[in-house]
Amino acid sequence: MQYHPVRSGYMKACRLTEGLLRQHGITRRPVAIERIIANYGIEIVERPLKLAPALFDRLTKTIYIRPMSEQRRRFYLGHELGHYILPPDYHELSCNTFSACLLMPHEWILADLRRASLTVLADWYKVTLPVLRIRLQQIGLKSRVKVPF
Repeated sequence: MQYHPVRSGYMKACRLTEGLLRQHGITRRPVAIERIIANYGIEIVERPLKLAPALFDRLTKTIYIRPMSEQRRRFYLGHELGHYILPPDYHELSCNTFSACLLMPHEWILADLRRASLTVLADWYKVTLPVLRIRLQQIGLKSRVKVPF
């Protein structure tokens, strides 16, 4: 198989999240993202931001995040945690993947998809429906999900 940097980044991000969940003793949904962040000694500060929905300041170990819905907040917190956990040369897409893999682990989604609609899954995982749909595409389930994307 030929090396592909984006796919390689996806796989590494997802493998890291599996270990992270085990390390923090998280075994069920919704993932306690703020607890994980706190365990790393990272502070979360909510305040208006002009250029981005959230920013991670590595020097102060602070995530600055603008006010938003709980579902969006969780995704952006996961994304910013990705900036802390992933190697510095990883790009924004890898941080998005990291967040999606962390909030919606592959095995959990597969098990739950058999029992609930996408709307219910989004509620269970406390994510937006578009983020859930993208996650399902990432793990190759788009063709098996009988709803329009």
